[in-house]
Amino acid sequence: MSTRGVGAVLLVLIALMAIPRIIGPSWRVIAMPNQMRLIEGHLVQWESETMFRAMKAMVTDLPVAEIYSPTFAFSTDEYRAILPIFTAAVLTNALGSFYWGSMMADLLWWWGGAMATVALLGRIGTPRGVAVTAGVFAATSPLGVAYVGSGNLHAASSLCLPIYSLLIWDALMAGRREPVSGGIRIGVFLLAASLTYTYQWVLIPAFGLWLAIGHRCMSRAFALLLGVTVFGGLTFVVRQFLVFVGLTVTAHINDPLVVLFGRAGIEDESSARVGIALATAVELVKHWAGQVPSVLVDTMWSYHPLMIALAVLGFASGSWQLRCWVVITSLIALAQGLIYSVPWVTMTAFPFVYGCAALGVRAVAGWGIRGWLTGEAPGSPLVRKAGSAVAVGVIIVMILATNIDLVGIDWYVVKWWGFWYVPH
Repeated sequence: MSTRGVGAVLLVLIALMAIPRIIGPSWRVIAMPNQMRLIEGHLVQWESETMFRAMKAMVTDLPVAEIYSPTFAFSTDEYRAILPIFTAAVLTNALGSFYWGSMMADLLWWWGGAMATVALLGRIGTPRGVAVTAGVFAATSPLGVAYVGSGNLHAASSLCLPIYSLLIWDALMAGRREPVSGGIRIGVFLLAASLTYTYQWVLIPAFGLWLAIGHRCMSRAFALLLGVTVFGGLTFVVRQFLVFVGLTVTAHINDPLVVLFGRAGIEDESSARVGIALATAVELVKHWAGQVPSVLVDTMWSYHPLMIALAVLGFASGSWQLRCWVVITSLIALAQGLIYSVPWVTMTAFPFVYGCAALGVRAVAGWGIRGWLTGEAPGSPLVRKAGSAVAVGVIIVMILATNIDLVGIDWYVVKWWGFWYVPH
């Protein structure tokens, strides 16, 4: 299937996932009705108010001081979503609605994330059909479904990881011959990642570990180090510019560093800068044994047990690159989950987990036809068609497993949002 055809299929799947949650109850409405607000006649999650406020700052001529105040300050919650907010602001201008602007921005980034999943897996040597199947899983993932219709642009933020992973991968590959230009590109992409979500804390260690484990190339290592340095410099410039225009960034209660400091018992941020490395290490070691099992269980339910089973099945047949990446990103997700165990954090490895699950689909399809087509040659047209039919059936089962609310059964929604669930 051509790239254009894959894009069309993934877009249709995302629309099928999104439309029922936009015109009907979203996962947020089902799981936590007490957190919903009425904006432009639509029920949205309370956090969307901060996103709409930032969009208003972009699309109106109102002075910043009239939009933000010491009570409602510009926080890291909005800073880490500037690019999705800007996308929504542009679409708001076109559509004349904050609500529909944010909905279309979520769908656009969601589609980009699904397409990037296909391309990223292709870069690391995954077969085309397997990569497309993983893209289908991303297009129907709880990471998008759980937020669409909520207005808080979290679908856009959650699905952006494969986009920046792909961009940094290409820049790092180019870094072997052009380490300076590759490093500058990496710095820009890390900045963009930090302005879409907090995935810079995933991308930097993930690519660093990948280089250390299996791609020991000094020019690429230099490019990554230069990229991190450029990212730090650009972040400082952006922060100073925001201060200049009256948008001093304040720490939000859910900011990763705030959560980390709280877990480590650090109250003063300035002292945390000195002791953060030691405090983090002590905190993780102290709670490791007790928290790991619960985080693993949370991870299993975030993806769905059937998806994890397929991923485990497909892991053995994956390429060295895929197995390396799924292990690295899963360990990072586990470490993050020990600090903040919520579904969108524990699913940090989703592009590669979905890649392994897609290989699992292929394995199940092979086993499924082996029993009743024993008289056929392995490469015969009948065997290929039967294998494709079984694979499609498994994919449909997996889509329905996490989207069973579409037929009025809400148990998985409640399970996914279980830590915040409020009974109706």
